[in-house]
Amino acid sequence: PAAILQDWDFKPRKVSSLAAAYLESIESHAVLCVGAVNPSLYSRVQLLAHVRDLRIRLEAMSKIMKDCPVGERMLVGVGSRRYLIENIDFYAMRDLIDLSRGAFSKLPTTLKIMERRFSQHIKKECNICALHTNSIDS
Repeated sequence: PAAILQDWDFKPRKVSSLAAAYLESIESHAVLCVGAVNPSLYSRVQLLAHVRDLRIRLEAMSKIMKDCPVGERMLVGVGSRRYLIENIDFYAMRDLIDLSRGAFSKLPTTLKIMERRFSQHIKKECNICALHTNSIDS
């Protein structure tokens, strides 16, 4: 993880079987904080910056939706990847590996779909959420 967070370097490296088992065990857990370890990575990796921008927008929407029963169900529906909309700088190893695939990455598409659904709910489907956006806008 250090080479990835410091240099966006995904070259395979030899590690002990214990370290390999540990890395495998945390692959899906958001324990890597880009903002704390190397915030300049956002300016060096355009796709990472794009994903962060999407996550910032999703975080703002989730704050609006938390007081709405339907919105809260939508947030719960995100499941184990809720960290994507709550902890903007935290990534799971699988997220960073996915982003290393560039144009073939799935995470940006997943976040854009979430953003469209949340926006649809807030702006067109829900009077409760619409009230929150009106109070924020004024």
